[in-house]
Amino acid sequence: MKYVIIGSSAAGLSALETIRKYDTHSNITIVTADSARPHSRILTSYLIGDQIAEENIFLRSPDYFDEMGVEVLDRCRAEEINSDKKELILSSGEKISYDKLLIATGSSPKMPDYNGKELKGVFNLRDYGDVIKIKSYLNDVRVEHCFILGGGLVGMKATEAFYNLNKKVTIIIRSPQVLSQMLDPEAAFLVEKYLKSKGINIMTGESPAEIIGNEHVKQIKLQSGKTLTGELVLVGKGVRPNTDFVNGEVELNKYGEIIVDQKMQTGTENIFAAGDVVSAPDFLEDGNSAYAIWPDAIWQGKTAAKNMLNIESSYEGGLNLNALKIIDLLFYAVGKVQLNDEEKEKYNVYVRNEPGKGIYRKLVFSGHRLIGAITIGQTDDIGVLYLLIKKQIEIENRAKHILKHGINYAELMKEKVLLKTANFELTIV
Repeated sequence: MKYVIIGSSAAGLSALETIRKYDTHSNITIVTADSARPHSRILTSYLIGDQIAEENIFLRSPDYFDEMGVEVLDRCRAEEINSDKKELILSSGEKISYDKLLIATGSSPKMPDYNGKELKGVFNLRDYGDVIKIKSYLNDVRVEHCFILGGGLVGMKATEAFYNLNKKVTIIIRSPQVLSQMLDPEAAFLVEKYLKSKGINIMTGESPAEIIGNEHVKQIKLQSGKTLTGELVLVGKGVRPNTDFVNGEVELNKYGEIIVDQKMQTGTENIFAAGDVVSAPDFLEDGNSAYAIWPDAIWQGKTAAKNMLNIESSYEGGLNLNALKIIDLLFYAVGKVQLNDEEKEKYNVYVRNEPGKGIYRKLVFSGHRLIGAITIGQTDDIGVLYLLIKKQIEIENRAKHILKHGINYAELMKEKVLLKTANFELTIV
């Protein structure tokens, strides 16, 4: 049997290790665009901000692939799949055959077509290569003011990195709040209040018109006509799945994500997919979703690998889970927390909002079962809340108590609300 895995991040590594656990002899080939050994993309901002040593960004040892008995084709991209011949065509022109193929190519950051985007000092932040470029620029150019374009997870972590380097930071966001894909407006208000207390400037309802400079960034001009002076621009405007090479060989949704079933199998025989590149079954709702979070990628990679080995395994569905720490502020959002007007009528929502104390807690229930939670300022029970959602336990009668006092395992055991241990890994970024 010959296995080919495209990608060497969370999903790809999880799949590799699962295959080797059960099959120590078959050929495995890793195709990866990376030039460095496997590294954690969620730690890139920590390396920029000098919060971790460089060695700590790497996920595995330098000898890892040799120890796993794997052929690695690095600095190499997949260009085309021929499922009839079971071949993968690479950017080098080489063709490699497979019996089972896993696509775990992840996603790439978007770079809007700004005038001046080609200037030195304009960056995305996705991988180790981006870190090296940013740190080199910071060494070569006197940077006093950094602009963060976008208020999502990447933008927030980049903000923290530059804050830790004692840079002036301005976040420029088209939407009316930070973290619009993670938090509701009330929770976002608390986060923004905290950031402003640290001297970070936030401009909502604004978009760049042009990045100005000679060789490197000098200014940024906004659609409103305002011009700001600064030397570095970090673009965090979302990502796109790396599926350009599939050429109709697997089914994609309208966002370009690969559609998979609970076995992480595509509609094409012998081809599986996992990680940020997929739209997979959703835990709470009918249909598929893409959450692009680290624990999900690991779980999906493991599920895909088992089914590639003909070991029955099922992915029970993705559940949105974001854990974020910005400077000293820690907060979480899990499940369904952003509701439209119809959903606000459909679900029961309990809120504790105490801005003066820096506390915001929100619980969303459907049929007396918890389906979503936000916690800021009082976060110790997030693991229990996550498991309550996963186990679909009816606990709405405790909602007001949970809002005020939280909930722990001892309480659940005392009241005979039994929770089996679940595979749960919470990654704070």
